[in-house]
Amino acid sequence: MTPFAKATLVLTVTFVLGATVGFLGHATLVQARRGAPPRAGGPPPRPDERREGFVERTEALIEPHDDAQRNAIRPHLEMTDAANRAAVDGAREKLRVNMDTLRARLDPFLDAAQRARLREFASRPMRGGPPGLGGPPGPR
Repeated sequence: MTPFAKATLVLTVTFVLGATVGFLGHATLVQARRGAPPRAGGPPPRPDERREGFVERTEALIEPHDDAQRNAIRPHLEMTDAANRAAVDGAREKLRVNMDTLRARLDPFLDAAQRARLREFASRPMRGGPPGLGGPPGPR
């Protein structure tokens, strides 16, 4: 076998092995992620089907020793969760107001097609938030 043929064979086998390992590794990751909770970019849960949230994840992280400790820390976790949600909702409302202000300020400078594109952009959700924040949904 010539050196060129040997080199070609080695490169071909290396490529095939790499492609196979990559394919199997990707399939394994996809399968493992199917059981994972939806990311922040997904649709918000309906009130009747709440996903595991801050309280549950933080409690699992802490791993309380017993029910007494769990009962002692749970109100603090729930209070922080409520405060975090209020902060996020307030920020979303401010973003919505800022986008509305921007549209009003730009309106005199834009033609109808530009206004339509800006309106469509501003109505798209950002990171699973409510409409009016602009930007593509999902992680950046």
